Order: sequence, then C-alpha cells, then structure tokens
Amino acid sequence: MKRLLLLVLTLVLLLLGGNSALFARETRVGLGFGLPNAVLVFRPVPWEVKAGYDFTEGKEYVFGSLDYRFVNSRPIVDNIHLSLGVGGYVKLLLPDDDSASVEGGLRLPVGVQYLLLDDFLEFFLQISPGLDFFPKPGFSDQPVQVWLGFTVLVD
Repeated sequence: MKRLLLLVLTLVLLLLGGNSALFARETRVGLGFGLPNAVLVFRPVPWEVKAGYDFTEGKEYVFGSLDYRFVNSRPIVDNIHLSLGVGGYVKLLLPDDDSASVEGGLRLPVGVQYLLLDDFLEFFLQISPGLDFFPKPGFSDQPVQVWLGFTVLVD
C-alpha cells in the first residue's frame, strides 16, 4: 500500500517537475469542488493534473487524474471558452476495514471557462464522463466527475 502511494506521488512529481518544456506556455493553478468533493488543479497547457479526495461516509477515496486537452480554452463568445480532452484517472479507495484498493480508467473532460481580468482569473465548469479499466472494465460507480471551480494564471 505504501509502495503504491509512493509510486503515484513519484509519478506526479516527475510529471510536474521533470520536463521544463511542460511549462513553456500558460500555467494555471486552482481549486475545484464537486464530485470528488475537492480537487487541486494544476494546468500547464496542454496538460491538466488534478489531485483530490472524497470523504463521503462509506465511499472514502483519494483521486488523481492526468488529461491532455486537445482543444484548450477555445473562445466561444467573448470571455467564454471551451476545452475538450482525454485522460486517465486513479482512485485509491479507503474503506473502514483497512483493505484499500485501486480503481482506474479513462475520462473525457469537457470544460467551459469564463475568463476575467485579462485572463488572470478563470471560473470553470468541467464534466468528465469516465469508464473504469482497472481492476475490471466497466461503468464506474461514479460514471461522471463534475467540478465547479477557479484557477489563476501563474506565468
């Protein structure tokens, strides 16, 4: 269990810090609230990394995702933009009986952003339908991940 957690943290650190080209363009950080309960958002364009948790009683888990946004913040009308992507997610389930397990799968994030203050502040709504691939293929017990949140530009 500790090895798996260490492996996941190591992969996230390598993704975030290992390649300076990853930070060559716009980078945003922020928070999202929804399902899972809360996520930290790190978005070095065109990638998006989320880490969060859901502590709903009986369904506790830690969440992580990595998405590639092939349509990133494309203007629709004035300050309203659209994003589309593809990515993967991992859930580390934390039941009461200390028998933690892992789930993972594919997600297809669709986002709408509202940009303010010369694009410094972004409010977003993201809906991400998902499909589990691990431990077995099938529909997730939480087939859609949804967040409402904000990011700020850190470049």
